[in-house]
Amino acid sequence: MGVTETDLLLYIIGICFFLLPIALVAGDKRAIGQSKNMWLLATLFLSWLGWLVYISTVQAEEEKKKEQQRRAEKKAAEESKRRAAKIQQQAAAAAPSKTNKK
Repeated sequence: MGVTETDLLLYIIGICFFLLPIALVAGDKRAIGQSKNMWLLATLFLSWLGWLVYISTVQAEEEKKKEQQRRAEKKAAEESKRRAAKIQQQAAAAAPSKTNKK
């Protein structure tokens, strides 16, 4: 009544199936540092569910940088528009109108 080769093979497949999402998170470059450690623990305890949540929520670092750059560019464009409008208002207020000259 020992462990047969088939049983041993099934055990190994089961262990690999359990460890696969942990390996996928560990090898992924989307998260770094303590964030990756947190996701590894979540995947360890929740297995495939943790991996699915990881894939659906974590943005790649490059995407984060691009999003921050877009926000900065948008903010700079808005600031530029505000400055231009202010300059126009000041110029209009400083310039004498043609109706006052007549």
